[in-house]
Amino acid sequence: MKILLVLFLCTLLPTLGAFLECETCFATSSNCTGGRELCEDGENTCAIGITEKSQGGKIEFTVEKGCHSSENCTSRWILVTFGQGEFIRKGANCCMEENCSAAFSHLPPVNTTANGKRCPACYSLSKPCPPAVVNCTGSENYCLDLTTYTLHTEKRIYLKGCTTESTCAGLQNGMWNIVDTDDKKVDCRPASQSSASSGSLLFSIFGFLLFIVLL
Repeated sequence: MKILLVLFLCTLLPTLGAFLECETCFATSSNCTGGRELCEDGENTCAIGITEKSQGGKIEFTVEKGCHSSENCTSRWILVTFGQGEFIRKGANCCMEENCSAAFSHLPPVNTTANGKRCPACYSLSKPCPPAVVNCTGSENYCLDLTTYTLHTEKRIYLKGCTTESTCAGLQNGMWNIVDTDDKKVDCRPASQSSASSGSLLFSIFGFLLFIVLL
């Protein structure tokens, strides 16, 4: 009988240990602390997410901790540049509950080196905005056109700009979100070469032809 009882407890303990608790909080600074909450079915890991938005010389920074599904865990960042020095980037890191306070404590630097490509650029929380043009930087080689709608705020978000191919793929397949939204439309296309570069090339060709005529 004792052997049967021990075997029963051994099979029961993994089930009891499967109930995961994670620290849950939301803050507009890196100091995000809160109480622990029991995770729901399908949420098998703790996570900490960071969102940073730079617009009009103002930087908004938020940190969120809570339960998450490990299926969506990734070390990659969502990055969209929609103006000169204006961008949105977001990332999440899955972690065990005892390590979440230390994990993901800093942001990787933003690569501001222009790569010779350009995209239409726009960011609006109310109505479609006339797109400007932004120079893509770093590994941004795709143009993003994103429209979202949220029921709880009854607002649409219009976002156009440069981004990476992986960010486009993650947004299109629903794995990643820039904002929590009820409806969204995501279009991506390869970014075009900078018109400035094209202009320089045409100028060089014209100068070469002129040189030949003068000869």
